Amino acid sequence: MKDADFKKVIIKTKQRENYIGSALARHFKCSIKYNESDDLKKLKEWDYILYSAEKGFAKRMEQGCDFKCNARDPSEGSISTLYFELYTYLDNGKTKDGKLLYTKSNKFVYNLINLKEILILDTKTIRNLVSVYQRDGVLQTTIPSDFSAWKAKHGSLPTKGALIDYHDILNHDPSAKLLTYDQLDIQFNQ
Repeated sequence: MKDADFKKVIIKTKQRENYIGSALARHFKCSIKYNESDDLKKLKEWDYILYSAEKGFAKRMEQGCDFKCNARDPSEGSISTLYFELYTYLDNGKTKDGKLLYTKSNKFVYNLINLKEILILDTKTIRNLVSVYQRDGVLQTTIPSDFSAWKAKHGSLPTKGALIDYHDILNHDPSAKLLTYDQLDIQFNQ
């Protein structure tokens, strides 16, 4: 990916974070504080905080987008899994922790583009679910088959991710919140 294309991707990501974050703040009648750190390490820890002094809460949010999940239930030809980044492969062959492991967020905000839904999940619950599946030998993962092609297409290092079924997530996370684009008055499709 060329530098100009990568910059466009970053801009679109920030726009989605701003749009969805502010929609959630309106929905929950609270305030929002974006992570504007100049320190790259701190910038990766969370995207924004939703908080309310009146209601007595503050939650660090990590937002991600899913462009593949197109069904809540697995059926022939449909994808009902969500991707959680576990590791990034460095050029020297080693790995570093991926978003699921390094985030300091309390919640994952998942923008499910095809379903036009926002799913808010507890970070610890997702980590625990991945750990249990890994321990039991049933964790589905995905790794690019061609790292060079991945780098050229995405402009980033390749990743290994956990694939977790939509329903499994909802069954294991009693605090999960599912909101539709209509409920949040979100009117974009990107």
